[in-house]
This record gives sequence, structure tokens and C-alpha cells, in this order.
Amino acid sequence: MTDIKELFYGASANEKALIKYGFERRGEEYFLSREILGGQFALNVTVRGGEVSAEVYDREAESPYYLHTVEGAEGTFVGEVRAAYEGELTSIRESCFSRIGYYREKTANAVMKYAQKKHGTPPEYLWGDENCIMRRKDNRKWYLLFMIVEKSRLGLEGEGKVEVANMLAPKEEIPALIDGVNYLPAYHMNKKSWFTVPLDGRVAAEVICALADMSYEIAGKGRLASAKRRSSR
Repeated sequence: MTDIKELFYGASANEKALIKYGFERRGEEYFLSREILGGQFALNVTVRGGEVSAEVYDREAESPYYLHTVEGAEGTFVGEVRAAYEGELTSIRESCFSRIGYYREKTANAVMKYAQKKHGTPPEYLWGDENCIMRRKDNRKWYLLFMIVEKSRLGLEGEGKVEVANMLAPKEEIPALIDGVNYLPAYHMNKKSWFTVPLDGRVAAEVICALADMSYEIAGKGRLASAKRRSSR
């Protein structure tokens, strides 16, 4: 059974593609109503910001239909409704959304989208879906590393994994920055030059975006130094 949040997580809606597909803009959201199963049901889909919601409406009963979302609900009819529901949502995902990243936290995707737009640096998935880098175009140096790490490896409380970003900071500022909660010693990177920040909402996306800009500038200093050396010869 398809989870709608799972299906659309890490994806960004394309306004032109939504309109072309048949969505109608209503203020800050986009709405689509499609007949399924010969018109007996209507599938109503709403896209608002980064959220997608969907409802199957039984026209004969004049009420929403929910059985297709109930885990364990079986039967030929329920299966047909579920297949139509999942098929249409998958089609919308493939036709109207583009992938930003694998990550599920809103903060992770917001930072990735910001950096890609401002610096023109698309994410590069070098080691599967759970790790990706962003690097400068001019000198190919990394300035962001997104990872999914076990909390225990970072010294954080609780079980499970957390999405994080590794970034550069001035070496002399890193000791004062690390607080063990919001800013951590760099995981899997040089701790003298890098630090790690969890992307679970404890630090605002706007703050992390500003730190990403700083990291981008630091990653470019090697290029400037090389240019100065060449010009002095």
C-alpha cells in the first residue's frame, strides 16, 4: 500500500507541469479531480507548498471512501480502488514533480534547494541515496555533505537515525561553535575544518542556509589563493 508522504517526500512540484496535467490553481494551492473506476469514484488531489493530499470520493454514497487506505483491507473491489488511487498518484509524481533529494526532513530539502538555486550546484549522489555532496563548479571542492547517520554515532540521545549536513567553517571558530546539541564535531570529515549540524528542525533552515553560504565561500578560498600565486610569478 502506497504511503502518500513516502511517495512525494524529497520531491518538488513543477507549477507548469501541474497545470499541463490538469490541476487548477486555487490561491496558494493546486487542485485536481479525476474520475476513477468508470466515474463511480473521484480522486481529489491537492498540492499546497511541499504537501500533497488525496481523497477518494464515492459519488453514489456522496461521502469519502477510506477502505483503500486501511492496512489489511482486502477484496477485489478494494484492490481495484487502491490500484487506481496508487496509479494516478504515481503518474502525478512522475509527471509533475522533480526530485530534490532523498531526504525526508523539510530542513534538509529546504537547504538543498536553496544551495542548488543560489550557487547552481546540484546534489551528487556518490554513494547511494543516503549520502550526497554539493561542490563548487570552479574548483570542484565540496562545501556541503548530506548524510543520514545513527544518532549514537553523533553522541545524540535517542535511537534511530538523523539527517545531517557537514559544512566548512573558519578553523578558529569551530571550537566555540560546537555545543554538542545543535552543532557537533564533524562526522566522517576533518574536525579542524568541518562541523556537523542535525537537520531535524533544532536549527532553523534559514540559519543553516547562511552557514552553507559561508561554507561555499571558504571552499572557494583555495581557488583565490592559487590565482594570487599565479599572478605573482
